[in-house]
Amino acid sequence: MKEASKRGARQGSGSSEVTPVEGVTIKTRRGSISMLAKKSGANAKFAEWLDDNLAEIMKKSYAEFTAVNRTDEN
Repeated sequence: MKEASKRGARQGSGSSEVTPVEGVTIKTRRGSISMLAKKSGANAKFAEWLDDNLAEIMKKSYAEFTAVNRTDEN
């Protein structure tokens, strides 16, 4: 019982999982975010497209983020 309650507490503290589209899962944990896109099934072509474009998507998203979240260091 004690071990089961420990496992339950870890899962509930800062962990989440969402499936925004079929075949894609985003997991958020305390110290990381990860994404899994299945290269089979209904959205296999989308997963292939992500594989080809994700680096550029991340660069653009980061540039947009930093433009909106600038900190004034003066």
